[in-house]
Amino acid sequence: MGARRLTIGFLVSYLTEDYAAELWRGLVKAAERRGVDLLAIDGGAIEDPYEIHRQKATLYSVIRNVNFDGIIVAAGSIGNFADDARMEAFLRSLPPVPQILVGKPVGNRPCVLVDNRAGMRDMVSHLIEEHGRKRISFIAGASTNSEAMERFAGYREALEGHGVPYDPALVYHGDFSRIHGARAVQTFLAQPGPQPDAVVASTDYNAISAIEELGRRGIAVPQAVAVTGFDDIRDCVSTHPTVTTAGQPYDAIGEAALDLARDAIQGVAGRTIMLPTRTILRSSCGCAILRSGAETLAEEPALVSRLRHVAQQCMSTGSSRPFLDVLDAALKEETGLFPSFGHWFDVLRGLFDDERRETSEKAVSCRVTAAGLYAYSLDYLGKKVEELQKANAVRVRDMYVILNQFYERSAFTFDRTASASDLDDTLPRIGVTSFLMCLYQENTERVRVEHLFSVEAAPGLAAGAVGAPELIIDAFLASCKKGGLPGSLILLPLFHRSEDLGFVICRVSVPDGALYESLVSQISNAIKGAALVSAVRSHSEELERKVAQRSAELKTALEELEHANRRLEALSVRDELTGLCNRRGFLAGSHQYFELAKRRGGEFLLFYADIDRLKEINDSFGHLNGDDALRNMSWLLTKAFRQTDILGRMGGDEFVVLAVDMKPEQEHVVRKRLSAIVDDFNATSGKPYVLAYSMGCAAWQPSSYGSLEEIMAEADRRLYAEKRNKKAAG
Repeated sequence: MGARRLTIGFLVSYLTEDYAAELWRGLVKAAERRGVDLLAIDGGAIEDPYEIHRQKATLYSVIRNVNFDGIIVAAGSIGNFADDARMEAFLRSLPPVPQILVGKPVGNRPCVLVDNRAGMRDMVSHLIEEHGRKRISFIAGASTNSEAMERFAGYREALEGHGVPYDPALVYHGDFSRIHGARAVQTFLAQPGPQPDAVVASTDYNAISAIEELGRRGIAVPQAVAVTGFDDIRDCVSTHPTVTTAGQPYDAIGEAALDLARDAIQGVAGRTIMLPTRTILRSSCGCAILRSGAETLAEEPALVSRLRHVAQQCMSTGSSRPFLDVLDAALKEETGLFPSFGHWFDVLRGLFDDERRETSEKAVSCRVTAAGLYAYSLDYLGKKVEELQKANAVRVRDMYVILNQFYERSAFTFDRTASASDLDDTLPRIGVTSFLMCLYQENTERVRVEHLFSVEAAPGLAAGAVGAPELIIDAFLASCKKGGLPGSLILLPLFHRSEDLGFVICRVSVPDGALYESLVSQISNAIKGAALVSAVRSHSEELERKVAQRSAELKTALEELEHANRRLEALSVRDELTGLCNRRGFLAGSHQYFELAKRRGGEFLLFYADIDRLKEINDSFGHLNGDDALRNMSWLLTKAFRQTDILGRMGGDEFVVLAVDMKPEQEHVVRKRLSAIVDDFNATSGKPYVLAYSMGCAAWQPSSYGSLEEIMAEADRRLYAEKRNKKAAG
């Protein structure tokens, strides 16, 4: 793309979800190969019907005048709920640079499309031809989404091509979000007459949700009902059963989009690139194989050519080491916090298919050698993947522990200097190499640089600087270019409920949206908490000034001051949402009782609980209902336990209870009482959600744990053991 390093904006929605995350990873790989700076902007979907997502859209106005060389728009996800006219208006509002669309054509702009119709047609044909399914239901996406309509058309074409009558009653019209999978199954099963023998979903999210709902109803997948998805997100291989799906070629999409961007920047006329999907056969349709080796080989032709060349050398020399070295290097290139390694088994199978099928006498020795190398490589790959997955699990755990520790400190640290220092310590430990945080000044047209990390000095780019957001973003991007290597960057909004606070840009080494969404969520909460404390302190200071100025009103002012101080004290030990002790308050009270119990030889139980599927409540019914669920859970806990017990909310959806003077044999009594209270609530509350929880318990006796932290850790471990057991039980 020339000597000058280009900066490309990538507009996408929901980087916390696998489809958008895979698109981002594919573009990151392609950008790194081309020496391009890629800035991902997660501004959500336009016309999003879900209130909790709408606040992100402020970012699209913030970047309106940023100096990009070109823009790649994930139009399929951003325009999921928008018609063509609304998408056209949105695209015209963006910076006046070449625009490349992915997933949805709008006007005559260059576009990368996936053959959704053929992919879905092949999927439905497989169910009919290989598994004999005839009553095939379909979960359709939004009618405004062109990809959804193409998939629906492929479904109908497959039915018609095999002489299977189309039945509108077997079609559920929803959208690509997870909740519609379960709702579709509920709708299909509530209808009279024969039940479907297959559920074909427009997305993997729909499919996974449908599998879960069928499992809750005791319907076996795939024995009674086969289920398939579309996209090949990473959750497909961790679901039971694993999900048969039509895989999108994410790496090829990234390559094609950047090729089109290069052409458009150089003045070459735009075009549409259509890429094929690949049918990935897993357990949910009734197949046991993962995918076709030939299809897998087509994804990385250069790498496969290298592997084949080295394999042939190894078969000549009798040494497997060079082949394993190349394979090992390729495995380490898998990116993200949750890399998928399953397709490498198919790469090996496809690579050795020709040699293992050769039957001529001349090739017998080579075939034996190939079979031996194949078997040895499979064994090596299995061990290596297990090793990498374990190392990756530790890495993921450590990053989220670091984030949780940052949250715990920032939630109770109201000193801005201390918070900034803590942030600087946290960022490099979660893969952030450069960082910019800006806060809005009255409106989104002017921002103040609140924090910089590992950024070279540039005009207008310094802590405290105030200016137009596009100028500060341009200065930050220019500063990043001075580092020499291309970078993967992400722009995310800071907001608290309906209040816009600002934005951050992270230059990252790990392209994982969920990790950085969690970071900005915690920063947003810390900013809002600090502002609340500042407001209380300011009010307290104002009252003190009034006391000095108005001696005649001394009595009244002192009462107001005392009230303000009580609010400030409550803020530090009480959880504002539930009224229970917060982490600080619980630990203070529990440590005091723990020391007393040690001295007098007392006993107690410690319960650790959390709400199951709180994220689903937030996603399906909004954060107001999510907050309501937290309040109701805390209320039910207070009903189940005694006034003498110490109850606290540790953060998020986690609760902890120290039940004083309670013996181990009383645990089942408490569990039974709480279960009855929760069941009664669910039956009578009229809430749109169902409260469910998991709970672990550890007992303290004078001869057991040496510290309060040890017994809390044990209760927490048992909580997660219970959650794993629930998941395993379906």
